Amino acid sequence: MKRIRSFFLAALCALAFAALMSACAGGNKDNKQEAEQKTVVDDAGHQVVMPAHPQRIVAPYLEDPLVVLGIKPIAQILYGNVEQNYLKDQLSDVDIIDTTDVGLPLEKLVELSPDLIIVGKGMASEDAYEQYAKIAPTYVIDNIDKNWRETLLGLADLLDKKQTAEEKLQAYDQKVEQAKEKIRQKVENKTAAIVVLTEKEFYTMGHVQGGRLLFDEVGVQPHRLTPSQEEWNTLSLEKLNELDADYIFIIKTERYQTSELERSSLWTSLTAVREGRTFEVESGIWQYSGLICNELGLADIVQAISAE
Repeated sequence: MKRIRSFFLAALCALAFAALMSACAGGNKDNKQEAEQKTVVDDAGHQVVMPAHPQRIVAPYLEDPLVVLGIKPIAQILYGNVEQNYLKDQLSDVDIIDTTDVGLPLEKLVELSPDLIIVGKGMASEDAYEQYAKIAPTYVIDNIDKNWRETLLGLADLLDKKQTAEEKLQAYDQKVEQAKEKIRQKVENKTAAIVVLTEKEFYTMGHVQGGRLLFDEVGVQPHRLTPSQEEWNTLSLEKLNELDADYIFIIKTERYQTSELERSSLWTSLTAVREGRTFEVESGIWQYSGLICNELGLADIVQAISAE
C-alpha cells in the first residue's frame, strides 16, 4: 500500500513540475515576444526602433484601418463635432483624446503609456515628433487622408498584417461592384452633390472622403459645383439656385443648424428637393476615409438611390 501511495505522490510531483516548467516556458515566450524589436524607416525618413509586436498603440485618425487589421488601439480621437461614432462598438472601452484645440496632448499620451505612436505627417512637425518620440517609438505615415488604401496597406506591412489587409480589400472591392450594379441604371446621366449648409453659405465636397467614395469609387457623376480636386468649395447662398444636381447628400452636424434655409424658396425650388432626392448623411462617416466607414457610406448610397 505504501508503495502505491509513494508511486502516486511521485507521479503527481512529476506532473506539477512539468506544468511549472511549461508555464515558465510560456511566460518566457511571452516576455521574449514583448521584448522583441525591429528597426524600420518611416515615411518621414526617421529610423524607428519599435516593438516587433506592439500591444499599446495610439494612432490618431487611423482607428479605422487598425480595426480592419484586427488591432484595437488604446485611444480614439475626437475632433470638434466630427466623431467616429461608427466605431463605437469596436472601441467602446478605449480612452478618448480630444485634439480640437491642442492637437495631440502630451500629458494624455504619457498617461496612456503607449508602446508605439503612429501619426500622419500633418501632426508630426520636427518639434512635435521629438516630443512624441520621448514618450514612445513614433512612426510617421503619409497619405492618411489622400489614399486610405495605401494607408491600410502601409500599416499592414508595418504590423505584419499584410494578408489580412489584402483579404479585406478584396471583399470591399466586391461590395463596391455590387453597389455600382444596384444603382447603375438610376444614376445614368445623373449628377450628385455633397453639401454642408449654413444660414449664410454652403459648401460642396470635392474628391475627398465621402466625395471620393461617391464620385471616384462608385462612379456617380459630380455636379458642376463640385470641386475637381481633393477640397471643398465655399459658395454664397446666391449660388444655391445653380445647385441643380439630381441627387444631393447633406452632411448634418450640430454646428450647422439650417432649418430656416431648408424652408426657404432658395432650397425648396431645387430639382433634387422637389423630386425627393435629398438625403441626410452622418458627418462621422462621410467626413472620414477608411474601409469600415466607406462600407457604411456605400450602404447610404445604395439605400438612398435605390429607394428614391
